[in-house]
Amino acid sequence: MDNEKFEDRELEEWLKSIPKPQDPRSREDVLARLNKDPRLSRRKRAPRRWIPAAVAAAAILTFGALIASLSGGFNESADKNSSGQDAAVMTRESSEQADRSGDSSQESDRSDLYSSMESGPSGSFADAVYPDQSYGFKVFTVGLTDQAVAIPVTFLIPEEKLKEDFDGIPDQVDLYNRYAAEIDEAALGFDEYHPIEGTVVKQGGDIVVTLPEKHPYDLSGAAVTVFTDVLKETFPDSSRIIFENDAGTPAQFGQIGEMEPVKSGGNNGIPYFAFEKADGTVVMAPDYGEAPADPAEALRLMQNPPNDLFEPVIPEDANFTAELPENGGDVLTVRFEHQYDFAQMNPEQAVRMIDGMALSAAGAGLRILFANAENGPDGYDLSAPIPIPSGPNAIVMNMGD
Repeated sequence: MDNEKFEDRELEEWLKSIPKPQDPRSREDVLARLNKDPRLSRRKRAPRRWIPAAVAAAAILTFGALIASLSGGFNESADKNSSGQDAAVMTRESSEQADRSGDSSQESDRSDLYSSMESGPSGSFADAVYPDQSYGFKVFTVGLTDQAVAIPVTFLIPEEKLKEDFDGIPDQVDLYNRYAAEIDEAALGFDEYHPIEGTVVKQGGDIVVTLPEKHPYDLSGAAVTVFTDVLKETFPDSSRIIFENDAGTPAQFGQIGEMEPVKSGGNNGIPYFAFEKADGTVVMAPDYGEAPADPAEALRLMQNPPNDLFEPVIPEDANFTAELPENGGDVLTVRFEHQYDFAQMNPEQAVRMIDGMALSAAGAGLRILFANAENGPDGYDLSAPIPIPSGPNAIVMNMGD
């Protein structure tokens, strides 16, 4: 015990005899030294390659015209001042994005990769884009996912960009195989899903998806449903989607065994609803769970959402009948029971109602004509059929090589 006390006292005296460390450098000198230490510096991301200046300039001019068109729909009498301001804002933003092309921050990358079409009620996306609004762009639709729901998103790619990337005219499979890996789904508020594991090729009118032995698309029944819905939205013009393994035989899905071919789309129309994503933005979502007997029934189903995730775009008090075309016509007439005044609606809701019904009829290759209706939102001529939309949830996509 005495020896322990002696050792403790000796250790104490020895510690007191050690000189206190002193650093004559100022705090500023220390910080400067740390900032220069390469071990502590952030790793810079590899520089991105952007669209050449001529292409970017052409895209900006075309996009400015597109914004003006979207602000007024397809009615040339839309407010010119508002359209001019929208185009000026987008041109200024595109110029600022070009100046920041070397910035490695995520926010800058998101702004540079996607130009937001701010004319739509959802903010980031236009609910629908029409042929005269997509002039100068190639329409590229891909099924994205959020909350286990498949959402079609229409990317508009400048034609100048396509000329750089393809020798001829690309089809949907060519576009998917070239651009799917470059879609920043997280930046758009969706789950990371693309490109799908495996390969995608076109054989005649069919799409053949070759999957590896182990893949994530059969983990549950819901996973299988989302996978097939995503492919239907990505390849809507194909006859069938065929699933194979590397040996060329039908692919195995853990939940169901051999995966049967899936029909890409029908000709009876598809009910569309409003869907709020996890980030709070609203997009148009088709419901593939319903099997309408005809395009008229598809419109009626749009007043009754199948679950709490979907919101109707047609008000419950909008009483109407849907008259199918005769003698090979392509116009589906929506006739309201009483004079329907779109001015009674919020302008954004009115646009979403018209776009949603037009998208639904588009699934059957039909245009919509509203009868006994008045005061359509700016840019919508209710005296003539609404053109068939080029696609839902549209956004301009400016991509590097």
